[in-house]
Amino acid sequence: VAFFGDSFTENRYIAAQYSFTEVLDYLLNMRTREVRSGSEAPRRVHVLNFGASGTGPGYQHAMYLDFPHKALLRHVFYVHHSNDFDNVRDSGLWAMSAGGDLLVRARPPPPPRMWGGPAAWRHLLSNLHLTYLLIDAYQRLVETVETDTLGGFRPAHRALRAGVLRWREEVEANGGAFHIVLLPDPGTARRFAEAEWPASLDVLDLGACFRDVVPRFAWEDYRFRSDWHWNELGNMVAAHCLYRFLEGKLALGRAPDAALAQARYVYYRAFADDTGWPGIRFMPVAPWVLPQQAADGEPEAIRTRYHGGTADPRRAVARALRQRPPVARAGGWEVYAAPARDLVMWVKSPCEEADPARRLFLRSFATKEDGAVVFRGDLANTPVWRDGRDCVIMAWLKRHPVAVVETGERGPNPGDATLWQVVFDYDEPQVVAAAVAAFHQRYRAFAVRRPAARARWNVYVSEAGAKLTYLKEPCIVDDLNYRFFVRRFFVRPADVRHVDGPGSAADSGASMSLHSPRRVAQMFDGKCIADIRSDHWPVQTVRTGQTDGDSVLWETTFHVDEGRFRRAWHRVRGAAPAARGLFDVHRDDGRLVYVREPCAAEDVRARFFLHVVPRDETALAAGKTAANLDFDFAEHGLLAGGRCVAMRRLPDYEIARITTGQLFKDTGKETWRVAL
Repeated sequence: VAFFGDSFTENRYIAAQYSFTEVLDYLLNMRTREVRSGSEAPRRVHVLNFGASGTGPGYQHAMYLDFPHKALLRHVFYVHHSNDFDNVRDSGLWAMSAGGDLLVRARPPPPPRMWGGPAAWRHLLSNLHLTYLLIDAYQRLVETVETDTLGGFRPAHRALRAGVLRWREEVEANGGAFHIVLLPDPGTARRFAEAEWPASLDVLDLGACFRDVVPRFAWEDYRFRSDWHWNELGNMVAAHCLYRFLEGKLALGRAPDAALAQARYVYYRAFADDTGWPGIRFMPVAPWVLPQQAADGEPEAIRTRYHGGTADPRRAVARALRQRPPVARAGGWEVYAAPARDLVMWVKSPCEEADPARRLFLRSFATKEDGAVVFRGDLANTPVWRDGRDCVIMAWLKRHPVAVVETGERGPNPGDATLWQVVFDYDEPQVVAAAVAAFHQRYRAFAVRRPAARARWNVYVSEAGAKLTYLKEPCIVDDLNYRFFVRRFFVRPADVRHVDGPGSAADSGASMSLHSPRRVAQMFDGKCIADIRSDHWPVQTVRTGQTDGDSVLWETTFHVDEGRFRRAWHRVRGAAPAARGLFDVHRDDGRLVYVREPCAAEDVRARFFLHVVPRDETALAAGKTAANLDFDFAEHGLLAGGRCVAMRRLPDYEIARITTGQLFKDTGKETWRVAL
């Protein structure tokens, strides 16, 4: 059974064992063991994943043709996403000839010659930023008005339909069955139906299946909060739908729901209980799983097949650390520090104890002078990896930089003295000093601003609203350990005071909850800063706070002023810019305003750099000659109506020189640079 598709199929975003193809493989083989005797069911099912991120159906079809054992594939699935139509248009691997025949290319067509007619002129002009929107508009116009005599479809629809039907013919000629899977994200099934497929095509609409098996289905619950791809839960439900789709085709008979729930319990439990797996652990809840005793050796067999069994990914890390001298030796333990990996490792050899970590403890401190504990905890529940007679324990430090680490071992009985204790330097002093100075400079910059809301924390909103920043003084470690929640309203509710608390499904059409935000937190000298980044802006109303899991500790609601970019554009409109690059750069009321019109997403993909040199060098930390105010457009800009406007506040000291522009972070290549 082979699956061909893009990033939704490849699933590089989650651990391999939680991908729908692995779960489906286990469920099918569990069932074949039960019904094999006296039936037509296969003795063994192999589910193969040919997914490749960023590809379209033309490329996936080429992968199928290149697979040397394609005649062994009994069932071939093409996993369709709504953007496949755009990929067919852009890649050129599938195209229609003037006579209406499908052209299948092994590689994209070469660019046209310089003077070779309208197509060549379009290729030439497409290299100019100023014409990007015109070229895109032209392509969409062609797709809208161009028709053929076979049904009046747009070119991309015709090419995709012809390519998929060709693919089906090839699979059937090799003795297999061809199926199409429609992803459950909104719009995929609707857009797919526009091509008017023949009734004989075998199609599984996962959106319809999800709605059948999941009460009150909402796609947001089955994908990542910060990304459109499906999460572990979405993969699990997809595997269930695909199993139901295949069990009849493989002569397995219909399995009871309870049997599938028990099988899922055994499968996911094998990874949840695996002390050798350091990654994220996912365990579904009822009714998707029902407790079931695993057969002897079953968990080990599951781990071996679906993520390599005893091939612990920590082995290479431990081997690399043990090439250097330990920072401490005490109580039979060797302690290793790896600041580059945010890691502390303990090794004991020989290690005969059943639970060698039960009495170890760890504390780390942000600065030597400050008594604030950055991470504190016993290691009794930390997984232990055993390699022969050695045992290895790893703990990742959560907040940096760390100046000093303290670790040791308590006595076996309550009240016993500490058996041993060591203290060692972790990050280099200059790293800690630079981080502390940068922290205080940033804290002062926020402290003079008016927060969007005042509660237990002061809450600030970035220029574009895509980042929330929380400040608190005085602050302790526990203030950072409680979970932040964010609810964002795309319209202003009539009365936000009556909206339910965090995690509520109320007003789901107007709001989106963010329960696992991408948070960066720091604490020095009794002050705390926490940042939460998010997508899906702009919004009009934000409700945020903290929860300990059982109750809300604090919350606040405020409105986001989404008109600031329009007002900034009106203020500088018609005025001569201070500098011209790809963007016009204006100085306005202590800020730089970047304006480009017309503008497209490609124009803001590169990071903006902004370096400010003060007239008085003492305005900066020692050793610095310029303030680095680099930023991403998503944080400080807005693209709307083909116009890009970004704003960045300048320091309040007297400025000698400003240098700004854009560059690509991965290559360091600048796209433009100006000086003010």
